[in-house]
Amino acid sequence: MINRPAPVQKWMLLCALPLLLCSVQAQTKVLINAFNNSDEVTVNNGNPWGNWFGTAYYQVLWDASDASNNVSSGSMQIQTFFPDSGIGGCCGPQFVAYNQNNGINPPLTGNGGNPSAALATNIEFDVRFDPTSIYTTNSGNWPTIEVGTRGVDFGQHTFATFTVPTNQTGWVHITLPIGASALWTNIPNVYFKMFSTTFNGFLKFYVDNIIFTTAAVPIVPPTMSITKAKPGLRMFTGPSQYNRDQLVAVDTNQSWVGGTYPVTYSFDISDYDVSPPINEFHLFLTPLAFVQGGVINQFTDYSSASNNFRLQITGGAPGTAAVIANLDWKTNIINANPDHIVASITNSTMLGTWTIRFNSATAGTLIMPTGTSTNFSLPSDVAATFANPLAFFIGVQPNPIPSIGNHIEMTKITTTGVASPGVPINSDLTTGIDTNVWSLAATASTAYLVPVTNSSSWWVSSSYPDYGEVLATAPTVSGPWKTPRYYQGYDTNSYFEMTIGPSTWRLLPASALPTVDGLSNSVKSANAFFRTQSPAPAE
Repeated sequence: MINRPAPVQKWMLLCALPLLLCSVQAQTKVLINAFNNSDEVTVNNGNPWGNWFGTAYYQVLWDASDASNNVSSGSMQIQTFFPDSGIGGCCGPQFVAYNQNNGINPPLTGNGGNPSAALATNIEFDVRFDPTSIYTTNSGNWPTIEVGTRGVDFGQHTFATFTVPTNQTGWVHITLPIGASALWTNIPNVYFKMFSTTFNGFLKFYVDNIIFTTAAVPIVPPTMSITKAKPGLRMFTGPSQYNRDQLVAVDTNQSWVGGTYPVTYSFDISDYDVSPPINEFHLFLTPLAFVQGGVINQFTDYSSASNNFRLQITGGAPGTAAVIANLDWKTNIINANPDHIVASITNSTMLGTWTIRFNSATAGTLIMPTGTSTNFSLPSDVAATFANPLAFFIGVQPNPIPSIGNHIEMTKITTTGVASPGVPINSDLTTGIDTNVWSLAATASTAYLVPVTNSSSWWVSSSYPDYGEVLATAPTVSGPWKTPRYYQGYDTNSYFEMTIGPSTWRLLPASALPTVDGLSNSVKSANAFFRTQSPAPAE
């Protein structure tokens, strides 16, 4: 192996370790279902095809229609009716047709898994949309369908999507790549999913010949980066594309209606991703009188709250700092996002202080970090529904798959003038998450909310897949190489480390950095080099 050190910041030096490429071996086709008979739909070795969740699902059937016109075979017919088929189910206008939790047994090793095994790199199948479907569109396409797996954590992990033109009603062969990800190193099943809040009608389509391609995957040289950590709260997006990672105020009386005007909701952003751009940073103001069951969780804003007021900030073009901010609201609809936009504005940066200022119950101003602003107003009958009790959420979610693993950093959140009996919030996030002020009950994973309270810490990231390599550090490029945990006495809870999206992130405190002679209790070195390696260094 060859070390190639490069200075990056002050005394910290970064070393990426290239790996040799492995030879590409022959591909293997793994047939999951050819649907030769009805048992492959209704029995399927104890894992019958059915619906995971969603109200639009109606049924799956075996059908004699076959992609190869084989009279001895057939296909699986999926029937749905949007938004609600009337047979029950949860979670809004969608369906997730899947071969149960263990429909692929033994599971396949997905791309991103151990390269010593043949990895699933593609999925292919035949699909045909039935022209009897009651579906109208101005786009000239059938609905986009997601294809994925529950992966290793029972999440919704979409490999890719496909879209077929509406003038195509015959069989179409689809091949989708499976990119490297820690989310599907284990593939125990496969699903076909559609979600839509705008589609109304009957949709019927057929699936045949579901096949995974497995092959040895070339080992790609890893990349690494290091940045000085800044005190504040880093929020990562994920693990799945629709997960919300967020805080919700413990005090659920944060309404502006009847408050001491101006009522404000402010937050300070100190860092954010631009490539790929952060897809959604949000602030929700949700009246609990309009939440079914009154339960607060990560999907309250969408699934159980019929009323919601939202600030949504999304990134602009990849690699650019510009962001787009929208204010919108909804009333009397569940399983839907806000549908009434009251303000939309572009700002040159996300960095700095954002403020929503209500000057009355029905009128306010959105103020950007650059000082520019835009006014908005609400109908009086709508505003009246947002009285206390009202929950205040703030956080992130990925939405598109490439945005899984994005992050933003906040340093402060405040509210002023909120209506009685609410207590204004003045939260300094550079000192951690105050659980007297913030609840973690509404986040997908508390691990994705990372407080940084020490200005001497460093963020070290490396690309995924990492092929089981571990992070090593040394005072010089020639070593001695040790793991950061070695310098902390192997305290397994000593620092944050997690694979999120395309990267493995580590937050290293000064105590995890190398010493001048490589001894764990010696004087810290003025320089530090990093690499990933396998096997782990001798310690």
